[in-house]
Amino acid sequence: ECVEEPSILDLSDACRTLNYRHVVEPWKGFPSDPESRWNNPGRVKVDLMSAKGVSNKMGLIKEIAATIVDMPTRIQRVQEKITKQKQKEEKEIEEAKARESAANASSSSTSNKKKGKGKKRR
Repeated sequence: ECVEEPSILDLSDACRTLNYRHVVEPWKGFPSDPESRWNNPGRVKVDLMSAKGVSNKMGLIKEIAATIVDMPTRIQRVQEKITKQKQKEEKEIEEAKARESAANASSSSTSNKKKGKGKKRR
């Protein structure tokens, strides 16, 4: 029933699919939530009177959520996000291995050297 992190475009496409009158306001945001201003700005206003068979806001939200799950643009965006996250994790693992091997190489090269005072020359 729920959709994780829906974008404004997802909401707009779902309203268009369901033939609801709606308006996208891309520069609006929730003022006390700074994250919504940067990560997913904007809002969608839906005319509840144009939503046939829906009597309240919760029913409208459930219909839109059910529509968003099956949208091809949403599926593609989620898959791209997952692949980017996997690539980022792989890169971090490779960097950690490189740092670890560099640390092992530097510690092994210094351990082979004899450390001592040596002979003093007069």
